[in-house]
Amino acid sequence: MEYYQYWIKKHYDVGFEKTVWGSHISVVRGDVPTNKEVWNKYANEKIQFTYSNKIYRAHWFFCVDVYSERLEQIRTELGLSKTPKHGFHLTIGRLNKQYLKEANERRRRITEG
Repeated sequence: MEYYQYWIKKHYDVGFEKTVWGSHISVVRGDVPTNKEVWNKYANEKIQFTYSNKIYRAHWFFCVDVYSERLEQIRTELGLSKTPKHGFHLTIGRLNKQYLKEANERRRRITEG
């Protein structure tokens, strides 16, 4: 994800915050599993996935879409739909709001010149 962060920073003058989860694939976000006994069953499993090369911004996050039959199987076993409401995605990073505010202020000063 450092590769994507580098190019996003370079082209858009943004910064990223350090987050608790770092770059991650959201699998169970806001959903309540009906089979809670399965929770953490696959916590250390390495899971194969493919991802899109199309980067998009969702609120304060930059993401790419992810596809994985294994993640679909795990969600099904948890008693959830095969995919989350907005599909699987890999979070590249969360925008640093303070950096963005300062960058916008710098641009404003330049244009007012």
